[in-house]
Amino acid sequence: MLKLALLKVLIIWEIFLNNYDIALLKYIYCGKVKIKKKYVMELYELAEKYLMSDLTRDCKEFLKRNLNEFNFVIVAIWAEKVNCGEMLEAIADFCVESDAVDMESYSLNSLPRSIMRKTITKMKRILNRKKKKVINKN
Repeated sequence: MLKLALLKVLIIWEIFLNNYDIALLKYIYCGKVKIKKKYVMELYELAEKYLMSDLTRDCKEFLKRNLNEFNFVIVAIWAEKVNCGEMLEAIADFCVESDAVDMESYSLNSLPRSIMRKTITKMKRILNRKKKKVINKN
């Protein structure tokens, strides 16, 4: 009965609320939410604001799983804005793993400097490890 009443309220509120507000309410009342690309960043910010650590973790994991060459700059700018160090690290890792040198230069120029620094540092470490392996083989 309570779930039915909640569902009716959510349907009515859906007319007035944003998708991420509805997702947050579903999480609060049902303990579950289907995270979607179109509102994951806003949902993360609300979860962070209301200290919902499980939901913030789920949003970060969703973003990490869905990073690609089309959205990593947008996610990087957002992560720097909300000061999400874990996401900034994930984006730097993404840049290194996807060989950022081959990415479009306009994408890389749009990245926040903090991520560029982390990416360059990680690439230098990888190159140094490769050099050491070559030296040790000889």
